[in-house]
Amino acid sequence: MEQLEEFRARYCGVSLSDVRRLVKSDAAFRQQVETLYVCIFHRPLNKRCSDCWLDAFLLLRRTPTDYLMAIKQRQFELRYGALLIDVVDHDDRKMVSAHNLTDELALYHLRTNPRCIDKFTRYPDNWKTLAARSGRKSAVSEQGGGRRSRESKSEL
Repeated sequence: MEQLEEFRARYCGVSLSDVRRLVKSDAAFRQQVETLYVCIFHRPLNKRCSDCWLDAFLLLRRTPTDYLMAIKQRQFELRYGALLIDVVDHDDRKMVSAHNLTDELALYHLRTNPRCIDKFTRYPDNWKTLAARSGRKSAVSEQGGGRRSRESKSEL
């Protein structure tokens, strides 16, 4: 995330009024914000809305780097407004939305309810295999063995 660090260093201490001015007048600034936003969040930026540009800038500037990296590396993305509830164990800690989704929780929900794949906007082609394996790995982890390994990412 070298580009993100350079972006943060370059725009450190810039006021919100300066950001609004840059959005209106600096095409290179808009391109940099859009490129980083799409790269990290895997969705297009609403370019017709000046507040959306400001929101994107603030997300890139103020969100902790490790959190942004976790978002960038996720294999699964849930539709905004979708909520997955644990119908097996009724565990509230397994309730997820687009904001708190992890790959592990996505695989859990897909293993226990494969029809919820319709609620995802992005997922690897081999999601069925990954979901089936996640159940076996969970059982091994609960017994104190093995570490989870990350499969290679395959986007649609």
